[in-house]
Amino acid sequence: PVITTDHLTETERQHRWIAARLRRECPAWPFGTEPATITGAQAIRAEGVDGLLADGLAGCPDDRRLPRELARSLQHGAYTDAAWELLREAEYRRVLELLAVADIRPITVKGTALAYCLYPEAHWRSRCDLDLVFPSRAVTL
Repeated sequence: PVITTDHLTETERQHRWIAARLRRECPAWPFGTEPATITGAQAIRAEGVDGLLADGLAGCPDDRRLPRELARSLQHGAYTDAAWELLREAEYRRVLELLAVADIRPITVKGTALAYCLYPEAHWRSRCDLDLVFPSRAVTL
């Protein structure tokens, strides 16, 4: 059977395309060229998955169908995220070392923990903070 997506909004179609690419499927870019490229790049950035998608670009033969500007945007986003990750990692280490000197050993949770434990590259996990759980409330006061 043929499955149509005519009834979906542009946002829904973008999300389906993003999900398929994240599953390492190779759907062609369905949104045309210039105007859709900007919208598509914004949707990808809003979902925080440009690094993950940029990584998958090399292994997909349909990438030639991606608008050039979108492919460039994904790669640029991945480079930017990697640069920010270097800064974040240094700051995380500094904070955790200062806490360790005070004999406080929190547990890192949520985005940062996922980034370093589950992702091949920490910068592929979009996040903007460091979530810590402390051994007791008294430690935080």
